[in-house]
Amino acid sequence: MDKQIEQFEQLTGLVDGVETKYSQILSEYFPKEWDTVRNDILSFKKNYFEKLNEARKLRIGIVGQIKAGKSTFLNCLLFEGKDILPKAVTPMTAALTHIAYDDIPHVEVEFFDEADIKDMEKEAQGSTDKTYERILQDVRKPDIQELMKQKTKSLEFSSILNLKESLKDYISENGKYINVVKFVSIYLNYEPIRYIEIIDTPGINDPIVSRSMKTQKFVETCDILFLLSRASQFLETSDIRLLTQIYRKKSAKIYIVSSKFDSVLDDTLTSKKNLGANFKDLFEKELDKRKREFSEHLDTYKKDGAISDDMLEEVIDKNLFYFSSAFHKKLNNIPLSSDEERPIKKITERTKDFTLDSYITGFQPIKKVLDSYKEEKDANAAKSKIIEEYTNSRTKSIKAHIDEFSGRIYDRKNKEVDELKKDVINLENQKNTFNQQKEEIKNKLSEVYGKYLTKAENQIDKVYEEINVKVLSNLDSQKLMENSQNTGYKEYTKKIKKMDLLSPLWRFLGLGGYEEVPFKETYKYFDRDIIIDIIGRLISSINKDIDIKIKKTFEVNSLKQELMNIFKQYRSSDKTLDKILNRAINLSVNIPHMEISQDLATSIYAEINSKSKEIKVEDVESISQISKDIIRHIGGDLKELKDYINHQVDEQISNIIKAIEADFNNQIDSIAKMENLRKDELLELYSQFDNLIVDLNKINKAEILNK
Repeated sequence: MDKQIEQFEQLTGLVDGVETKYSQILSEYFPKEWDTVRNDILSFKKNYFEKLNEARKLRIGIVGQIKAGKSTFLNCLLFEGKDILPKAVTPMTAALTHIAYDDIPHVEVEFFDEADIKDMEKEAQGSTDKTYERILQDVRKPDIQELMKQKTKSLEFSSILNLKESLKDYISENGKYINVVKFVSIYLNYEPIRYIEIIDTPGINDPIVSRSMKTQKFVETCDILFLLSRASQFLETSDIRLLTQIYRKKSAKIYIVSSKFDSVLDDTLTSKKNLGANFKDLFEKELDKRKREFSEHLDTYKKDGAISDDMLEEVIDKNLFYFSSAFHKKLNNIPLSSDEERPIKKITERTKDFTLDSYITGFQPIKKVLDSYKEEKDANAAKSKIIEEYTNSRTKSIKAHIDEFSGRIYDRKNKEVDELKKDVINLENQKNTFNQQKEEIKNKLSEVYGKYLTKAENQIDKVYEEINVKVLSNLDSQKLMENSQNTGYKEYTKKIKKMDLLSPLWRFLGLGGYEEVPFKETYKYFDRDIIIDIIGRLISSINKDIDIKIKKTFEVNSLKQELMNIFKQYRSSDKTLDKILNRAINLSVNIPHMEISQDLATSIYAEINSKSKEIKVEDVESISQISKDIIRHIGGDLKELKDYINHQVDEQISNIIKAIEADFNNQIDSIAKMENLRKDELLELYSQFDNLIVDLNKINKAEILNK
């Protein structure tokens, strides 16, 4: 063992050295390859010693019906009779228990999951067993539901003596969570079980299907199995069924133990005819009876063809073992439980010469079987064929991975050289290709922008025509007169003759005879304020048309797509260039806000306001001439817009071409600089690659890998 540890230390030292010395190269160039080699070696080391210890471990299965005394049997067998392991209550609530060694004592509890509960719900429908109902009631409790969500729970305990206290809620008789526990692993820092694993089962005929399947898997891995059958009800139908199930697996040697042998003497002494019998005679008589029953069962199996003589030798031990925890404890001065005290008391009172020895307890033959298995395991562990085959397989795999890794390094070294050559050739090709394609790109850009400009100018002309019609229509003198006509009133007085008797005389004498009467006369005129409102609304409408209809024309998405298609045709693999070109396109034609200038509008309003509120016909006609000024003003602005757009397009094409040239030149400069740097870097890299291969060969020649 010491030599093997030393060899593995040498191997892991070489691995650590490579990891430290070449950390940057390994992480940058060969992360997966190195992880494969390193993990292969580390797992080999870990699994080697695990398998070595595993080969020494004796796996013991304890099977039997509930109340067969399995927990008490284990307590005597492993813990000198101390009451360490709790007893199961019913087949439903008996947890599958795994006991093994660990430096740190702890317990892992596994709970039923949703699938297990669904299976139980189905089973409960056709079952009269009330335990199903109790389990299903428990799983509906909020605190238990929360616990089950964890799936597993770890428990800690300070010593073996308080293990039972730690487990009381999970597998003891009145445990709070007993109904939802599926499996318990108990790990003890207890030297007598360092190379022993024990599986205490609730029975292969467990009514909980998922737990029964798990039990079967464990049973199939056992080296030996002790089937406990209570002496007072020895080898009942259920025991025979259980024995048959285990036998069919043919996975281990099966030893039959007639357990609780004190109970059968207790029952026998209840009969008066046995009062005063010699204790040893009575003991031998009952033991012979169980041996005959066992032998008869085996003969029946052979006659029925269920087993053969060869299989009987290989699987079922023909010797019947027996055991009494009460006798064992009494003999070794270990405190008895109340259940164990009662038969001892009765046997003491009702038999002659009641004395105990190791033969009577049945403990020695069972311990002898265990010791023989442990000795054989220990002797064969180091030269185990499994370990030898495992070592050959893993070392072969590791050496193959190292050879493959070294090959990858050579390949990478050659690849770096090839890539440098390709970079230089590719650079020259890019220069030549660009010079050929630059004019093509420029012409295609001009073509696309040309279509864009034609569409824009046509829309400007169309908007101008629409505005022209709108202005001429709304400012037509006749229409202005129709829309601005208003009604005015003229008030005056008029003398009329009075019609009374004296008025004619007064008129004759020239002294009056008249009276003044007020008159109101209507007339039509053209309202200046209405005309100003009409022109104001017209100007607002025109401004809206210019701002919205013209801007709507200049949607650049389709233009961008056409331009990008051109760039992709020539630079489809150059993502950096795509970004630069996209940024240039985003500078696309900018349409300024356009409207009839405030100066023109102010001038128009001032001219109209200079006239009286009641405008004459000739004034209306002069006002209608304003339309020519508006149309002329808009025409001039739209012409400037066309020139502005043309100028922007020229700049846009120029910007894009410059962006392409600048990016390309930057790439040329960058690659040229990198070329010199990479040559120096590669020389250093090649040296490290070569050194790495040398150090990998050292690992490959490590002693542990070349046995």
